[in-house]
Amino acid sequence: MANPVRILVLGYLVITLTGALLLSLPVASESGRGQPILDALFMASSGISTTGLAVVDIGKTYTLFGELVMLLVFQVGGSGYMAFMISIPFLLGRKNSIGMNVLARESMASPGHWNLGPFFLSVILYTLFCELAGMIILGIRWIPLYGVGRALYLGLFHSVSAFCTAGFSLFPDSLMGYVTDPVVNATIILSSILGGLGYVVVYNIYHWVIMRLQGKRGMKLDFHSKVVFLMSLLLFSGGALLILFSEKWPAEYSWGERAMISLFQSVSASTTDGYNSLDTGKMALPGLVGFLILMFVGAAPGSTGGGIKNTTFAVLLGFVWNQLRGRSKNLVMGKREIPDDTYLKSSGIFFWFVLIISLVLVVMAFTEKCGIFMVLFEIISALGNAGLSMGITSSLSPVGKFLLVVVMFVGRVGPLTFGLALIRQNPVKLYRYPSGDIHVG
Repeated sequence: MANPVRILVLGYLVITLTGALLLSLPVASESGRGQPILDALFMASSGISTTGLAVVDIGKTYTLFGELVMLLVFQVGGSGYMAFMISIPFLLGRKNSIGMNVLARESMASPGHWNLGPFFLSVILYTLFCELAGMIILGIRWIPLYGVGRALYLGLFHSVSAFCTAGFSLFPDSLMGYVTDPVVNATIILSSILGGLGYVVVYNIYHWVIMRLQGKRGMKLDFHSKVVFLMSLLLFSGGALLILFSEKWPAEYSWGERAMISLFQSVSASTTDGYNSLDTGKMALPGLVGFLILMFVGAAPGSTGGGIKNTTFAVLLGFVWNQLRGRSKNLVMGKREIPDDTYLKSSGIFFWFVLIISLVLVVMAFTEKCGIFMVLFEIISALGNAGLSMGITSSLSPVGKFLLVVVMFVGRVGPLTFGLALIRQNPVKLYRYPSGDIHVG
């Protein structure tokens, strides 16, 4: 059987190249001349990775055809193309191959004992429900401004973009024009959270609620869901408080509006949806540093968001806390012993993220003319698939753009997955080498 990880990566690569080809066609651009292939590749990579970084103004550059190509690419990137590949045979009453099931579990971080057909079908239905609800709410809000047809289209584009944590906007200033609009803010925040929690968590919550409604009290939320909830709450609230008390707010903003804007930006960075209602390039330094941390950590596993994942961060924090308390042998969190493989995988993900950021930063320090902090912000945003920018994306050099294309793609499939797809795996050895002591720390 072919390496399922390699097939997964190849599938995303094919979708990216197809999207780039379509975006480079004359019919996709308002100018009628077609988009340069590097810029088209950048936009397609940003779409499939649901990053949201853009080298062009989508609303002004693309025709309706080009916008729909972008919409389709980040819809597939957010939901995961394996959801469609698994659900269609299930609806037709056919069984998927073992290799396809392995591939699907790898793509969505789903438990091994779950029936994938019903699960992936529920993923699609849940996605469509959330996106449709967001489209209706935003559409109604924008009807007085743009008319029914245009408002519903804007609602659809931004609802899908928010749920898929893509952050693409048809407005030239993202959502800065609606910085104090409670309807737009609440809809985007809720859509981003619903996309960023992860399908496994939502699936678990759904069955927990159903059991409760049926009067069955035995079922509890699993440990993974509890960790995701706790970490999401800490990251959302911590980021919001940092922004709230570090920004220099206009006098006309009430404290309620300031809190709403701060929460919007914190959720945007943490779920990696990438929308901004403030001018990121003009924000205070503490808030920008907070963005770096939130984008690096990211959303939950199996979600539409990026980053190292909040559960990975939780495991690393748990390990440090256990060390400080003198418990260095077994990692214990919430009265649960975490398997060694989980900690080793978390450490590997963290290491690869830091290594990629460091290497790309060194190269871009030579190729880009802007400040090093701006470059670092752009790299972490790309690798974490966050899409927030300090305004330098369109002015990057060809080398810088290409590096970010690779970084966004690696961030989407995951550094470990990407590495496993490239490197041939050695067979398991039935022996061990003698131990060697190395002094560290």
